[in-house]
Amino acid sequence: MVPVYRNKFYIDKENFILNVQATKKVKTNSGTVIEKLTFEDSKTSDLLRKNNKYKVEENTTKLLLNIMSATHGNPNEVCKFGVKFLNGDKVQKDVNMAFKLFEISSKSGCPEGFFHLSKCYDAGLGTEKSKELSFKFLKIAAENGIVNAQYNLGMSYAIGDGTEINRDEALKWLELSAKNGNIESQLWLIVSFSIGNNINGIEKNLEKSFEFAAMCAENQNLDPEECVKKLFSLYKILADKNNPKAQYIVAICYRLGLGVEKDDIEAIKYFRLSAMQGFDLALIKLGKCLINGIGIKKDVRGAFHCFMLAANQGNIDALTYVGICYEKGIGIQKDFGKAHTSYYNSTFKENNPKGQFYFGKFKIDQGVIGGEVFNGFNLILLSAKQNYPKAIKYLEKYPNIQV
Repeated sequence: MVPVYRNKFYIDKENFILNVQATKKVKTNSGTVIEKLTFEDSKTSDLLRKNNKYKVEENTTKLLLNIMSATHGNPNEVCKFGVKFLNGDKVQKDVNMAFKLFEISSKSGCPEGFFHLSKCYDAGLGTEKSKELSFKFLKIAAENGIVNAQYNLGMSYAIGDGTEINRDEALKWLELSAKNGNIESQLWLIVSFSIGNNINGIEKNLEKSFEFAAMCAENQNLDPEECVKKLFSLYKILADKNNPKAQYIVAICYRLGLGVEKDDIEAIKYFRLSAMQGFDLALIKLGKCLINGIGIKKDVRGAFHCFMLAANQGNIDALTYVGICYEKGIGIQKDFGKAHTSYYNSTFKENNPKGQFYFGKFKIDQGVIGGEVFNGFNLILLSAKQNYPKAIKYLEKYPNIQV
């Protein structure tokens, strides 16, 4: 009769030594006796320990069998071996073997296996690239509590990577990841809620921004400067993947020296990349740089064109700049009628303080009709009441006018 073994496997992870504690049922004349054995499987240990000299390509099946034996088929341990082959950690780096191990572990329900499988499909490691399959396995990993997967899933929904853009789902997963301690999610949400719907359609919510800032400060041992650098790196990755909103933010960072050395030429590069995709905020910033010759040769016609493109998308600040161009003759022939129309549209569509200030100043400067001057001051007062700095400074010249 063939003995029946019931084995318990454990691994000395530093030295790749497989130890086995086994019980063997043996039938004797007096009945069944259980023998206990403890031994080291030196063959498997030696194979794993000296894998740098082992030709994995020619022995894949044998190696897989030995790993399955070493881990007793435990999917979490199989996944850990996959990570070692992926990174070349004490074994010869082999992305094909890593992919196979992630595939095996995920089929046994290992959440980390799904996460690493997603990364393999995303980067084409050990398999062909597939954004759809990457997203599929990423979602499974996120739903099973892998925090980094929750962050990646949120970003996938935010930029439409492997799926359709879904801002509600993006916010859901990014907030969950942030609350589970992911610093990238925390930093992303701090900025998103601070700036508002300029990023990913998230409405401005300073309370939420402060909430995640406090969470980040509590959970991470980073000073503010390091946080900004890390945040810049995060956006730079997305910018280099051609995300127009990330390109815009990276350009702002280069322009102001936030998290990176100030560089106006790099700022223009990223403003242009974003503007070429029609992002209205980048078009406005590029237009202002063209007017002032910041990081680029002055081109007032080009600036007016940028403002018009952004205004045609309904951007009220762009409408204000179009009005300024028509009033001052910047990049276009002066036309007070068109200036008036642009100012009017920028002012009253969304109670815009910038539009109110420039429209009010336009009325005062024209000064043809007394009523228009009066209306101009009223508009500047409305702007000042919304704390628009230029309106407040302008009214300092008129101390008798109360805000």
